[in-house]
Amino acid sequence: MTGTQRYLVLLVAIAMSITTLALALPHATVQNPLTLESGEVETAATPLRIALAAPEPVIAETVPTPQPQPTPPPKAAPQPPAPIPEPAEAPRPEPPPQPKLEPEPETQLTPPVPTPADTPVASAPPVAPAPPAPTELQSGQSDTVDDYLSQLARHLGRHFAYPRRAERLGQEGTPVIRFTFDRSGTLLNWRLEQGSNHVLLDQAALDLLKAAEPLPRVPDTMNGRQFSFTLPVRFRLR
Repeated sequence: MTGTQRYLVLLVAIAMSITTLALALPHATVQNPLTLESGEVETAATPLRIALAAPEPVIAETVPTPQPQPTPPPKAAPQPPAPIPEPAEAPRPEPPPQPKLEPEPETQLTPPVPTPADTPVASAPPVAPAPPAPTELQSGQSDTVDDYLSQLARHLGRHFAYPRRAERLGQEGTPVIRFTFDRSGTLLNWRLEQGSNHVLLDQAALDLLKAAEPLPRVPDTMNGRQFSFTLPVRFRLR
């Protein structure tokens, strides 16, 4: 670009600046009212002087960037109206409680209280005395006992019998029996005190007592109500 072109551009810029200032600053005639004696008002016009100056840089107005508007929250779906509660039924009045009729007490006849004179005295049943323990008979206790035991042995010997089957089998042994009797010679109980290892011989000794009952009567010189004796029965083959 030559110097002439630059000069023309500068003149055009100055002219545009003057035009812009002329348009921006309006011409105003300021009237100064002055009060005169005659009541007339004289208006004095003040001329407006415009000074040329270098063109001022045009400052571009900064347009604010529009901010995005916040998205409004979605509207909640309308809630259905709450159901109108049905009026509760009025409670039925309870019937007044019926008075309970208490049964009349039965008239009980109180028996007369017996006097000590009328009360019979209950007698306690007699307590039976415990039977005394049987008297154990043994040889050599006294002459009377020895005499009775000899008589008892002879009596039992009359009923002694050797079992034939045990005799054929050649069985021998001495079972011991124990028995109790009263003064009349009646057997009260008996048992096998010691066996002979042979059933036939043991049973034969017990059968001996059954066959010999009643036993000899106990003499009056012997004291006691019941007596017991232990007797060995010997079975020997000849």
